[in-house]
Amino acid sequence: MPTPEVMRDARFDVFMDNPYLESVDEITTYFATTRKQKKPGDPKVFSRNPGGSLILGEVTLKIGEGDDAWRSIYSDSVMPSDEDRVALKLTDTRVDAMLDLTDLNAALLLDDPSDALELAESPAELSAGAQAFFDALNSDLDKSPTRILTVFVHGANNSFEESVARGAQIQYFTGDADVALTYSWPAAGSIFGYARDVRQANRSGEDFAEFMKLLSLYSTAEHINIIGYSAGGRIVGGALTVLAEEFPQSFIDSLPKSPRTMNQIYLAASDEKLSKFAENYPNYAYLVDKITVTVNPDDHVLGMAGIVGGGVRLGGAGGGKYMQKRPDDERQRLIDLINGGKLDIVDMQINDIEGFKYSHEAWYENPWLSSDVLITLYLGLDPASRGLSTYKTANDLGVWYFPEDYLSTLKETLLEYFE
Repeated sequence: MPTPEVMRDARFDVFMDNPYLESVDEITTYFATTRKQKKPGDPKVFSRNPGGSLILGEVTLKIGEGDDAWRSIYSDSVMPSDEDRVALKLTDTRVDAMLDLTDLNAALLLDDPSDALELAESPAELSAGAQAFFDALNSDLDKSPTRILTVFVHGANNSFEESVARGAQIQYFTGDADVALTYSWPAAGSIFGYARDVRQANRSGEDFAEFMKLLSLYSTAEHINIIGYSAGGRIVGGALTVLAEEFPQSFIDSLPKSPRTMNQIYLAASDEKLSKFAENYPNYAYLVDKITVTVNPDDHVLGMAGIVGGGVRLGGAGGGKYMQKRPDDERQRLIDLINGGKLDIVDMQINDIEGFKYSHEAWYENPWLSSDVLITLYLGLDPASRGLSTYKTANDLGVWYFPEDYLSTLKETLLEYFE
């Protein structure tokens, strides 16, 4: 992943004099996976198949090749050209716990929303392995200056190693000051497995909802953020729909104090069907502080997905033209949520930045967009403060885009923020 553009400025160098960096050539981070282990007792290899368990653990990735010196690695990592990209390799996997999904779902399934209060006040005792996982996770969260936990949900065509490598970089580019966790669902890791991956993603929403409840009960994170990429957007949307059914807004509103909600959700090039998102989002919007969605009708990957699976994808929408196809009451609810600041749409097709390139993988390959992702997840700044500009669609929707002065505006905001 190229260094996010804002971090090429020495004033925002998260690696200099950083007390949170324990190692300069490694990343250690967390994972949860429902993949089956290829070999019994071998924690380093996970397959493309579901295993019936939620496996919790940690991974370590090596930065660079051989005996690369850290300063050389870092100087290479801030170079913009693809030729200077630094290798990242999974070197160790530690499994702390394997939780049977059937047992987990039964333990966390609530017959009545009011049971959630009792469960939150006296959660069930964890197994020794699960307790060890949360002890390590919470130790890192408690040391973090923000106590934010960001959960990365990968897309289709990702192996276990690819998924945790991408998730680890979310933590790496905060200078290890913040904590990230990769939720690795059983994708095929093959370009020819898309139809199978869609089925697995659709089935994974409920398991991810149970995992989010587990994090809410046992982690010490003050905020839980999620980034859902491509087919991962299906899982995030499915999980939020499940959680809304289990914890309706009437129950949330009746609580004596506001519960900890999911803070920021960033849906990058989401493969979820636009019609499904439009139908379900208004029903779970109260569970999340803010959702940011990137869209581009020129995303050829999502265009092909629409041809194969039928229907425009959320990340392939643009300009609000599909809004007219929604029922009047649903369309108005969406317009109110968007213009009310609960849902931010970032139009990747429109930008004024020289050298700005869009691809399906832009959230980590485009250093301007990756800057926006990290600033949104870890600082929670609104689009205008992040340097984005807005325009109005024919439906009077406020949509955001990257203007020519994006970087200078963002840097001014950050200088004020940190001062």
